[in-house]
Amino acid sequence: STTTSVSSKGGVQLTPFEISAANYEENMHFFLSHCFRGKYDAAMRTLPNITTGIKINRIEIWVTNKTGTATNTRNIVALTDLGENDAVSNPLWTATGQAVPSNGANNEYQTLNSIYGEARDIASTTSVLDGAGLVGGVDYEKLESARLLGPSEYSLNTALGYVSLRSTLQSDQVLAVAYEYTYGGVTYQVGEFASDITDVTKALFVKSLKN
Repeated sequence: STTTSVSSKGGVQLTPFEISAANYEENMHFFLSHCFRGKYDAAMRTLPNITTGIKINRIEIWVTNKTGTATNTRNIVALTDLGENDAVSNPLWTATGQAVPSNGANNEYQTLNSIYGEARDIASTTSVLDGAGLVGGVDYEKLESARLLGPSEYSLNTALGYVSLRSTLQSDQVLAVAYEYTYGGVTYQVGEFASDITDVTKALFVKSLKN
């Protein structure tokens, strides 16, 4: 035998169910760093006042170019551990003890610039970084002619440090960022803006959010 329970209200049959937000907005919402994710729950407890002390000043967001456009494009090297102060995944990199994310939060950015600068040549990126002990698809992604998103294609929460895309990324697309923010009266930067490296033949080192 089978027992079935049905509830109704106002003549309408009701069936309760649960669904995870990730089931219908997957690949749309991304924290800019593990640090900002760690501050999120505490910040939400004080609504409507958000007291993270963070203020994102500017951001550039790059994605795999599937549109074929040639404008606002740039070669990039998206690095998983770039800017991370307390969640470095590759033992090659050592955190510097800095409390917040920045290019100086661990030694990856300095090492790449001083020793592995040839990785900016997109044709040599794989051989240089693999030779350094990094793993493609895990520690880094290289993108030729990555597309810079326009402001209408995303929204940015400047206090909580996350970005929400207007459309879902496909599973094979890479998402990477460079951003600048103020915390405790000090300005920090993660990744490189297009204006930082004016030679367009050289790839930008940016922070990977989705490999």
